[in-house]
Order: sequence, then C-alpha cells, then structure tokens
Amino acid sequence: MLYFNQTRAAILSKIILLLFTASIKADCIDTENYCSPLEYDSYCNSTMYRGSFSIRGDFLYWQPVATGMAYALTRTNLDLPFGPFGPGLVPDNLSLQNVDVDYGPGYRIGARYTLFENEWDIDGEYTRFENSGSDSVLAGNGTLIDTLWDAISSINTTQASADLTIGIKAANICMGRTISLWDCFSMRPNFGVQWYESNSKEKIEYIGTTLILDVPFDSRSDIELFCNTKAVGLVAGLDAFWKLPCNFGLFGNAKYGISRSRFSTGQNQLVFITGQDDVSLTSSTSFRAMIQNFHLKGGLNWNTPLNLVNCCMNLDIYVAYEMSVYLQAIQITRVLSLGTGFSDANTTNIGNVAFHGLTTGIKVSF
Repeated sequence: MLYFNQTRAAILSKIILLLFTASIKADCIDTENYCSPLEYDSYCNSTMYRGSFSIRGDFLYWQPVATGMAYALTRTNLDLPFGPFGPGLVPDNLSLQNVDVDYGPGYRIGARYTLFENEWDIDGEYTRFENSGSDSVLAGNGTLIDTLWDAISSINTTQASADLTIGIKAANICMGRTISLWDCFSMRPNFGVQWYESNSKEKIEYIGTTLILDVPFDSRSDIELFCNTKAVGLVAGLDAFWKLPCNFGLFGNAKYGISRSRFSTGQNQLVFITGQDDVSLTSSTSFRAMIQNFHLKGGLNWNTPLNLVNCCMNLDIYVAYEMSVYLQAIQITRVLSLGTGFSDANTTNIGNVAFHGLTTGIKVSF
C-alpha cells in the first residue's frame, strides 16, 4: 500500500510538472495574443532575419565604493575614575572617516558577431567610468582626530579633509553560444579574456598645530595616496533571457574573472610648519599579484523590428541594475610613523573596489 501511494504521488508530480512546462511554452508561443503584434514589412521578412551583427551603447549611472581608504579616525576620551592602573583616559566612540563618492555618469560600447552555421558568437565591449567625492571632519566638543596616514609629523589635528577619485577602464572579448531551453527561455554560457585598469587616488589634508620646544606652531600636512592596477586574465560567465509578452523580456548576466595584476602604489607627503623648513616624503613601489573580480547584472528588455533604407534591423532598449566588484584591487604601501633617522617601516593597506548602479542602453542588430 505504501509503495502504491509513493508511485501515485510520483505520477501526479510528473503530470503537474508537464502541465506547468506546457503552460510556460504556451505563454511563450502565444505572446502575440497579448497585444498588437509588431510585424516586419514585406522587405524585412521575419523568417529571413538572422541578426548576425549587433552594436550597442550604454549609459552608466554608477556609484563607486572603495574600502581601505579611510583618511582619519575620530574618538572621544572617556574619563575613568578607576582602572587597572588607576584613574585615566581611554578612547571611546571610535569612528573611521571615509569619503562617500556619489553617483556619476559613465559609458560602455560593445559589438557582437554571430556565426550562422553553429550559433556561436564573438562579443566584445569596453567600459569607462570615473567619479570623485570629498569629506571633512572637525575636532571639538570632545571629539579628537587621529591621523591615519601621517608618517613624518606630530601634528595635533583640528581638521581633516580628503578628496577621493575612483575610476575603471575595462575591456573583454568573449565567445559564447545561445542555448534555447524552452521556447521563451535561453541561456548563453561564454568565456574569454579580460583587461582592466583601476585607479584610486586620495588627497588628504591635516590642519592643526605642532609643538616645537613646547611652543605650538600652525602646521599643515598634505598627503597623496595612489594605487594603479593593471590586470589581464580570464573570464567566464552565463547570460539568461526570458521572453515575455508584448516584446518584453527579462535578462540576467553573471561573470567571474581571475587576473594577473600589476600594482603601482605609493604615498607622498609634504608638511608645512610656520617659520620652519618644509619636510617631504616620497614612497612608491610596484609588485604583481593574482586578484579576482565578479560581475552581476539584471534588468528588463524591449525590442521591435525596424526597416531603415531597405535594411532589416532589430532595436533593443534595456534598463538594468549592475554591480562589479574587484577584490583586493587597492593595495597601498603605507608608510608608518618614522622614528629617529627616518628608518623605513612599511605595511600594505588592502581594500576592494566596487561599482554599482543603473545601466540603460540601446542595441541595434543587423
């Protein structure tokens, strides 16, 4: 009896699955019943249209995000009447100060050629984006500022400010093949090579006083941090498209890459003290490392056939949310506070770079 019930349940589940699949296919086949169809004219016969070559252009409205680039630490001192070593002050309300870069414009261009014989295609694209932002913090009302990148001065900071610029230039060439799983759903696995150049630059200013023989002098410390990353590597991804009624569709893309990267990074500092000689520091280094990146994108597409000057075309308009993350793309050689004789003492500050936001574009297929 138990075996019979299990068999009956298995049969019912298969029937439900078949009905669900059939309904999906029916929806895809009968999409023209939902709205007025957009037909090709007599020249652009839809059965002859192949769309072997396409070009596209995207407008990007992204926000860059970087970690490992905090420019100051703020704190308050908590007065303890007792402790393991008696009364004293301990740091409280610690907070890292970062520059939040706002959204800004960028662009992407791309092209794809599809081989008629086996439906393999070759796709290439180039992306460029850069934006900057600024931030500042003041000491006072119990708030103290600790410098994070000051290596050659002992300034008592009353104000800290920073300007941060983050940019990316990226290109990839991939080969893929579209596989139709249902009448309305297709996937495109792809693989290829990628190149990108990431630039992160931050200018920091500390303003305050410096004690010389117990006499305070007005002082300012200007610091420039930079990290340029050039990478070449492999990338693989998966694209998906779900056809909806009325010429609409949902799409999604996912990519993962690993690259051999060359880092050019450094820290420059110039200290100005009233009545004293300027003091400067220049530190830079280059090295190589393997880093990873991944990319996610999803959105809505609408298309329509066109016939311009007796040329059969297809127009796609799309909008999507997109996110790209480059792991450990920031690796700045940080100079620690130098002791007597300015002995060298370095460490590496590691951070990630990400870009996310709105992508909208147009694709024309010939």
